Amino acid sequence: MSVSLAPRRVAARSTAELANFISGERYDELCGSLHALRRALAGRRFVHITGDDQSQGGVVEILRSTLPYFAGAGVDTRWLDVTACASIRPTLEFFHLLGHGFTAEPRSLDTLPQRRQQWREFGAAGAEALDAVLEDDDVVVFHDTQTATMVGAIPRRHRTIIWRAHIGDTNRCALLREYWESIVWSISTATACVFYVPQYAPAGLANVCIQRPSIDPSTAKNRCIERSEARMYVANRLACNPCVTQHCGTVSAVQDDDVVALQISRWDVLKDMPGVAQAFLELSRCHDDFRGILVGPQPKSASEFAQLRACLAKLPADSADQRVHVLTLANSGSADHDSAIANLQSGADVAVQKSLREGFGLTVSEAMLRCVPVVASRTGGLPLQVSHGTTGLLCTPDSLEEFQQLVAALVRDSRLRADLGRAAGTFVADGGLIDRHLASVARTLTRQLL
Repeated sequence: MSVSLAPRRVAARSTAELANFISGERYDELCGSLHALRRALAGRRFVHITGDDQSQGGVVEILRSTLPYFAGAGVDTRWLDVTACASIRPTLEFFHLLGHGFTAEPRSLDTLPQRRQQWREFGAAGAEALDAVLEDDDVVVFHDTQTATMVGAIPRRHRTIIWRAHIGDTNRCALLREYWESIVWSISTATACVFYVPQYAPAGLANVCIQRPSIDPSTAKNRCIERSEARMYVANRLACNPCVTQHCGTVSAVQDDDVVALQISRWDVLKDMPGVAQAFLELSRCHDDFRGILVGPQPKSASEFAQLRACLAKLPADSADQRVHVLTLANSGSADHDSAIANLQSGADVAVQKSLREGFGLTVSEAMLRCVPVVASRTGGLPLQVSHGTTGLLCTPDSLEEFQQLVAALVRDSRLRADLGRAAGTFVADGGLIDRHLASVARTLTRQLL
C-alpha cells in the first residue's frame, strides 16, 4: 500500500495572545508549564501525526489551535499527515464508527477480518514512511483511529511515542470490544495513551492519561460577536461568503426576531444531521418565529455526500417559505470560513448537538463561550460540558421526540435561554479555555520525559 506524508505548517503563536482572556495566575501557570516542557525536551522535536484526515474535523481543529503555542514557547513542533489512496478510506471510516461502538450496517462486520488486515497494512506503510523522516529521539504523538496501527509498527529507538484517542464510548458493547481488539496490540506499545474520559480506555491498558480539549478565545473563529451584529451578517453577507454554499433555504430571510437553532457538524452518520433536519422542520411548522440552520464542511467522501443527501431529503425542496437552512462550508481555517462560523454561532439563540455518539464535541463549548444555551445528547464527552438544567439541556441520543421537545422549550422561553446561556459562558471561561489544555499537555509530557 502506498502512502505519502504531507507536512502541515505550524506558525508560532505567543501565549501573550491569551493574556486578556484569563487571570494573571492562570497565565503564569501556563507560561511556567510550557517553559518546563521546553527544558525537559532539551531540543528534541515534538511531532504530531494525523492519518488521512480529509474531513478537517475536530482533531485538525484541536491541533490547529494548540500546536502554534508550543512553537511560540520555543518547542520545535512539527505536524505530518499520512495520506493514502482512496481505497483505504472506507476502512478508516469503518473503524472510526466502530470506535464509537457503532456500525452503519450490522452485516458490515462480516468484512472485519479483511478490514483489520487493510488497517494493519496502512499502519505498516505509514510507519515505514514516518521512520524515514523522524529522528531517533523525537517525541511523537499519534492521533486517533487512523494512526492507531502505526504505533506498534514504528521502530522505537529512543523515541517517546504517545497515542491520543479523540473518540470512544462508555458503553462496553460488543462492537467496541471488536475495535479495541483490533488495535490494543499496537497502542499498548506506546509510552502513554491519552483519552478524554477514563471510561474510554480499554481494560488493562497501562499508563493512561486523561486530557480534555478546549477552545482558543483569541482566534477569529472563536471571537464573540454581538448578536445583533452577527444577525446582520447572516442576513446580509453570509450568502456572499465564498466559502458558503446554500443547499436549502435562503439565509438572507433570517430576521432579527427569529429564534434560530444551529447545529454545526461533520457529515457523519454519528451526528444525525437528518434527524436534526426533521426536528427543525417540525419546529418550524409549530413556531412561526423558529428557524433552523444546519452547517457542515464541504463533503469529500461518499459517506459524507450520502449524509448531506439524507439531510436534504427530509426537507421540502419547493417551499417558498423554507425556514430550515442547510449550508456547507469550504476552505476550513481560512478567514472567510472562520468568519462564517463566528457569526453563525454568535447569532444563534440555541445550539444543538444531537449526536448518536460523540468523542467530545468541541462545537458545544464554542457555542457556550458565546453564552448560547445548548441542547445536546447525553453521550460521550457532551455531558462533560453540558450540565442538564444548568448550562444547557441533555436528551437521549436516539430520541427525536425528546430532542424536539427540549429545543421547543428554549424556543418558547427567552428567560430560560438567557439563564442557561450565562451559566454556559461562565463554565467554559472557567474550565474550557485553551490555557487549561496547554498546561495539562505540557505537565503530562514533562512527567513522561523526566
